[in-house]
Amino acid sequence: MISNEEKKKLFEHANKAIKACSILNDDNSINASYNSQIAAFPVSIAFIGLIPTIRHYNNPDSEASINKSKILELIDSMYLYDNKNDNPQGSVEHLCDLVEKQSDNGIREKIIKYALALKPVIRTYKLVKDE
Repeated sequence: MISNEEKKKLFEHANKAIKACSILNDDNSINASYNSQIAAFPVSIAFIGLIPTIRHYNNPDSEASINKSKILELIDSMYLYDNKNDNPQGSVEHLCDLVEKQSDNGIREKIIKYALALKPVIRTYKLVKDE
């Protein structure tokens, strides 16, 4: 169970990551596809595993209307904020290194928590249909 204090911290990290990872449109809205792709992220981890999920979200040949690798950047930015980096630039490469180096150190659970925290925070922004 996540404490209220930890939830608050995760929500703050999620909001900072959203602002830092260039998924906001000029009018501070977000493409609605990010909402659904973020919701699917922890489910995908549960069903196919962490590494296959990262590969799927980092696939440049994806037919998604959004750049799904931005979700990986969001997750990495949250990790960096959570580890006291006040000006993180999340990257897919850094996230992959974390997964490789910390596979036995609870990184899967942390990534799932970050994704779960992103879901309600992203819904505080205006969601617009993809064009």
